[in-house]
Amino acid sequence: MKTTVEYTNATGTKVRIEMEYINEFRTVEIDDDGYKFNSKELYQNQSVKLFINGTEKVSARHLTEVTKENKIGMPVNAPIGSVMIQSGNTQIALNGHTEEIISAWKKLISEGTSDEVKAAEAKEAAKEIEETEKYNKLVENGLCTRCGTFCDGDCQA
Repeated sequence: MKTTVEYTNATGTKVRIEMEYINEFRTVEIDDDGYKFNSKELYQNQSVKLFINGTEKVSARHLTEVTKENKIGMPVNAPIGSVMIQSGNTQIALNGHTEEIISAWKKLISEGTSDEVKAAEAKEAAKEIEETEKYNKLVENGLCTRCGTFCDGDCQA
């Protein structure tokens, strides 16, 4: 999935941000010493390209919204509420149209993630919740979290 955000800032500079996001399972053929079989592999691709007055200035893997919580580690010129695009030593902070850019990026991530990947992520989250509940129940009952009995740590010996 691709989307583009375009605007002209206060100084008349034309800014265009092209964003792409793909998150899906793809079938790949694996050859294991003559035995060929198909397997599903998670394919992820995300890219952000910034064009200023029609010239590409930076191509990066993602963009970051600068907030009070993640300001530490950001360059000095990145004010809170801006969008930061970083690629190697190139760092560009965009101060205008932040909400439009972030909402387009979040919508792209939502639409670019296949239903199969969403189902796998939900299944993984449910499994994690189940394991956490099991662990909490063992601790609550005073049982060993490793073997599930009253071993007092003897199972590790």
